[in-house]
Amino acid sequence: MDSENKTTEQLSGGEKKAREYADRIIDNGEDYEFVVQGLGPVMVASINAAIERRGYNVPASEHSSEANESAIDNDNLESPTTTLEQYSAEIAADRSAGVQALYQDLLVHKNDPEKRVALAKALIGDTYRTLRTADYGIDPEEQQTWDTVRLNAPVSVKEQNDWMYRGVFPQNGQETVTRGSFNVHVTPALVLALDTYIASGKVAANYKFGAPQTSASPQERHDAISIYFLEQPSDEVLQDLAAITKPFVRGNNLLGTKVAEGFYLSDVGSIKDEHIGLLVAALDGVDPSFAQAIKSETTGRDGRIAMSEAQFYAIAKVAAVFGYVVTYDIAEGFSVVVRE
Repeated sequence: MDSENKTTEQLSGGEKKAREYADRIIDNGEDYEFVVQGLGPVMVASINAAIERRGYNVPASEHSSEANESAIDNDNLESPTTTLEQYSAEIAADRSAGVQALYQDLLVHKNDPEKRVALAKALIGDTYRTLRTADYGIDPEEQQTWDTVRLNAPVSVKEQNDWMYRGVFPQNGQETVTRGSFNVHVTPALVLALDTYIASGKVAANYKFGAPQTSASPQERHDAISIYFLEQPSDEVLQDLAAITKPFVRGNNLLGTKVAEGFYLSDVGSIKDEHIGLLVAALDGVDPSFAQAIKSETTGRDGRIAMSEAQFYAIAKVAAVFGYVVTYDIAEGFSVVVRE
């Protein structure tokens, strides 16, 4: 079903917001640049699509071109112009000859259940890496930072699967309501500043960053720190966090809606663990191999099933070239549509 023909109740949270922004531009005559300023490329691309569905041209601007170049466009997920074979070749293009040969073999045998699982897992993993992983070089003080901040903290601290979590953790049925990402240089000073702010009681949240010499290391990721809010953050809280992290910002390259330089809020919110299980169950009746790949890619070493924002976008992109439209709404969960 085309998004413009959906009722408000049928739209996902991101689609609703994009349509609201498009309506402001078209019906209220608000300036395009003013409306999209500060929004992330994924949301801007969704707004552009909503404008075009109403029969209007998207104004030429730095924001519209940037979104077209870098976002995972929701319309392309519904009617992708890239085939499974083309996308696999694109993903493998800068990999070794051995990896390219492996992709070719998996594609030839894509209808074999085990090969299909392996192909889907490879594509999801490699798509995720294009969204999140980076190389910020060696930080000679990274290990010292990790060791130092482990010793003393004004907030609760726990370590799990190469991550250090700090702050206020969910209790008595609390859940994460949304999350954000910081592209920052992690130092003891930054960690102390975030700890102190959370300890002040101004925000109920916890955050994580990765251990040195692991794939979770801040030097290996654009999102050096992820923050999980247990309550919807106010504008004041967001500005406070932007001010705290400003001296440590390395760049952007993040997913979601831009709050400030190096600080973005998620467009999909916090994906509930139980919704992932329902997604796997829904796909299992249509494509058991693809369902198994998603379950494998979202299951941690501790057995817990969880999905990050980047994993969601990676899964949605790969699902599209496999012939499925996967969307998410924090209240309703996942929607899976088989494309004709």
